Amino acid sequence: THSAWLGIMAEAARCLCGRPRLALCVALLYWPAVAAQVTAEDGAFSAGQSVFSASAARDTRYLLYDVNPPEGFNLRRDVFIRMASLLKTLLRAQGGWVLVLPPWGRLYHWQSPDIHQVRIPWADFFTVDSLGANIPVIEYEQFLAESGGPFIEQVFVLQNYAEGWTDGKWDEKVDERPCIERLMYSKDKQGYYRGWFWGYEETRGLNVSCLSVQGHASILAPVLQGNTTARSVMVDRAETVLHDHYAGKDYWDTRRSMIFARHLRVVGDDFRAKYLDSTDERDQTVYSEDWTQMRVSLGLDRIQVTRTNTELTPTRNSHVHARIRSLFFI
Repeated sequence: THSAWLGIMAEAARCLCGRPRLALCVALLYWPAVAAQVTAEDGAFSAGQSVFSASAARDTRYLLYDVNPPEGFNLRRDVFIRMASLLKTLLRAQGGWVLVLPPWGRLYHWQSPDIHQVRIPWADFFTVDSLGANIPVIEYEQFLAESGGPFIEQVFVLQNYAEGWTDGKWDEKVDERPCIERLMYSKDKQGYYRGWFWGYEETRGLNVSCLSVQGHASILAPVLQGNTTARSVMVDRAETVLHDHYAGKDYWDTRRSMIFARHLRVVGDDFRAKYLDSTDERDQTVYSEDWTQMRVSLGLDRIQVTRTNTELTPTRNSHVHARIRSLFFI
């Protein structure tokens, strides 16, 4: 209802105004008045609509995802590759899809209580423009601005089949089934679903259901294309599906696009130069900001170098190896 919408947006404003997101905060503060005007002039206002979005944004469908909360950084990075493959399948069938990058936060191995650890954008770790050279991506806060508010229209929670493999045979399949485990989402008084949602307390899900799935990532494509008309669809427990083509071209295109952010590379370069006597120029690994233009020299792997010149083979007595041991095995 309209009153429920205003209540949620007011809560969102209270949640955000104390954080360094001034533009979004101001938008939320003014949104109830705008929503009221839209309701008065154009009829009922529903979650997910936006009076600020351009026609292109209205045609966009958003794919969001998350993984099991205890999973670490590397698994989350790997699941991104799986979701990128799914997005490519969706784009080949029908355009207009974009992948929403799930904010980072509350990873088990992040044990520094004095460091901000929620709502962390991907730009803090990766070069988002490089990701965008492979597939269309946006940060979560851009999704909020484009989609019309903190609502995700459909949440699919992935799970395995309760009966396991039928007759010991592994087949690719996906079905909407009753949820096996207790959901990590609960309905509020307005009938919306609350959950972790990457630390965004104001975000709500409109519908939540479970999908039993057994197969590769793109097996979800028919469900997203034909079983729902939702413009924003979230796939939770996305680690349940497998890589479409592990180590194939699409896999490596996505993997290569995951360039670490420049400020992290600067730290790494300083460490190399200071402790390992290593630079891109010296090691002949000169970096290009455009990963699509980088080429890998073939025929110089460790085995081939060993066969051609044993003096060049890294050994326990090599210069770099000795430096590494001095740093980590004191």
